[in-house]
Amino acid sequence: MRISLVPAQWPGDILEDVVQAVRWGTAARVNGIWSSEVAGFDAVGLAVALAPAAGGAEILVGPVSPAVRDPALYAMGLATVAAVATGPVLAVLGSSSPTIVSRWHGRPSSHPRLDMETAVRALRAIAAGERTDHEGGDVRSRGFVLRAARPSSMEIVIAAQGPRMLRLAGAIADRVVVNLVTPEQATEMASEVAEGAASAGRPTPPVAAWLAAGSVDASRERVAELLKSYVRAPGYAERFAQAGIVVDGRLVPSAADRLGVFGDADAVARRIGEYRAAGLAEVALIVSGKDPAGRTIIDGAAAASRDWSGQ
Repeated sequence: MRISLVPAQWPGDILEDVVQAVRWGTAARVNGIWSSEVAGFDAVGLAVALAPAAGGAEILVGPVSPAVRDPALYAMGLATVAAVATGPVLAVLGSSSPTIVSRWHGRPSSHPRLDMETAVRALRAIAAGERTDHEGGDVRSRGFVLRAARPSSMEIVIAAQGPRMLRLAGAIADRVVVNLVTPEQATEMASEVAEGAASAGRPTPPVAAWLAAGSVDASRERVAELLKSYVRAPGYAERFAQAGIVVDGRLVPSAADRLGVFGDADAVARRIGEYRAAGLAEVALIVSGKDPAGRTIIDGAAAASRDWSGQ
């Protein structure tokens, strides 16, 4: 099983904290570093800042919404990251939420699946050195050719939560990632991905899960507070209700422990093992550079992964 790292951008984390987590991940030889964005650092700019600390690990830029960041702009950003990175650079797309797309960024958000399909086609054309001629949903790009050196591998990862997006991801993505789900839900979601792949007559892409992890004292309450912002988000709301961690519109007290893992390195490794048993190919640990136990947790997870792989 692959172990990667999402350096946390929880409230109070500054850039040095994010870089610190990446240094821990690089020392532990994680497979990849995810550069995410919501309302903090920009994913592309952050990836450029993290590249010197990432060593040869993959840099996964996103998830970013194709409705917010058009294919031409995103491709230029990926090329910029690739120019300073020593490892592979991957594109990560996610449809995001109407609040983020429409209210924060003022963009239409009525065609998330069609937007995703169009963005993936356009990015693959750009990666092949072709001129874009793509339009669908609220995404369009015509006549663009990337002049900078293209990333050596333009793999595309799709972040998905709902069944329809999971099936689409299975049909068109190179990899798939899910977030804030229990191991039991991960099994069901991986089945949706496999169904989409089968309908397209292609192999099932590997599925990863993001997993918040840290010590009880330094990270648990921060994650519990952060979860409140996901309660009404499309995709997440349905998954939370399905898992029984939302009652009458409120998170149950055990929500953070159901969706994350807080304790020592052994506790984290055991939870990762549950996702491995669920059939996932990768777990991406969300760890804060502010957590004093962060390095030990990442080291333990990476070591467990190597033991399972016989490396």
